[in-house]
Amino acid sequence: MFLIINILSCRFHVDYFQKSESSFFDPDMFGKISNNRKILYFLEGEQEKVAPAINSEIEKLTHLLIIKDNRINLCDALYKVAFVGNIDYRDNPLSNQYLTKQINKIVKNFRSISGLFNNGDDIELLRLPFINFNSDLYKELPEIIKNSSSLESFQDEFNARLAVIRKRYRKPKRRSENKRKFFMDEDEKYFELGKENHSRHETGSPHDVFCNLKAHLRFGHKLDEKRHFNVSYDEANTSKINGDYLDCHKRYVPFKKRVHLNIFSNDFIT
Repeated sequence: MFLIINILSCRFHVDYFQKSESSFFDPDMFGKISNNRKILYFLEGEQEKVAPAINSEIEKLTHLLIIKDNRINLCDALYKVAFVGNIDYRDNPLSNQYLTKQINKIVKNFRSISGLFNNGDDIELLRLPFINFNSDLYKELPEIIKNSSSLESFQDEFNARLAVIRKRYRKPKRRSENKRKFFMDEDEKYFELGKENHSRHETGSPHDVFCNLKAHLRFGHKLDEKRHFNVSYDEANTSKINGDYLDCHKRYVPFKKRVHLNIFSNDFIT
C-alpha cells in the first residue's frame, strides 16, 4: 500500500486538498508507484499522531510519502522513515495548477529514490543504520531530503552524495575464495548485509514507535525488516568486540568477546 500523508496548517487547506484530491494525486501518475493507496490528513499541531498512524499500517505499507506545509516542523526521525516534501503557500489565493506543479515535483523526486531501491547494491547502502554506521556523509542524507526534496536540484544533489559515499565506504573484503563487498565506516567497522533471517528487532518496552518504523521503512520505501548487517572489525571475523554500542533508542548495550554483531537498519543490536 502507498500511504500519502498530508500535514496542513488549517482546515481550509485540508478541505481544499480533499476537494481536489483526484487532481493533486492523479491515479495515473501515482499508480506507477502503487495501485493501492491511502490518503490521510493532519492539521498543524497533530504531528504526534503521524507516527502512530504510519505504524498502524506498517504491515501493509510499501511506500510512504509525507507532503506538508513548509512552515510546519516535523521531528528528525520522520525524515529517515518517510520521503517528506514541502508545499509553499505563498501564492494567494490558492490554485490547483500552483499546488499540482509542486506536488508533481515532489513525486518526481520520490520516484527517483524508488529507482534506487530497485537496485540490490543501492539498497544495501540506503539501509545502513544511522547510529552505528559512523559517517557524517551518510548521516546527512535525511537533511538533503529535508532541505531539497521539493527542488529541481534534489536528484543531482542526492545522487552526488551517494556517489561520494560509495567511493569512500564501499570496500572489497575477501573470505575464503569469494570476494564480497562491504561498507566500512570511519571506525573501520565492516558492514555486510546478511542473507540469513535468524532474528528480528524487538518491539516491546522500552522500544518506541520509531524503533519499529525505522526497521520497516527508509526514505518512504519498504525494507525487509528481518535482514540485518553482520558487523565486524576485521576481514576474518576474528577480532573480539568489547564495548558499549548505542541501540535503536540510543541506549548503551554492552558486548564482550563477540566476533561480530547483528545490527538491523533501525540500529537494534543482537
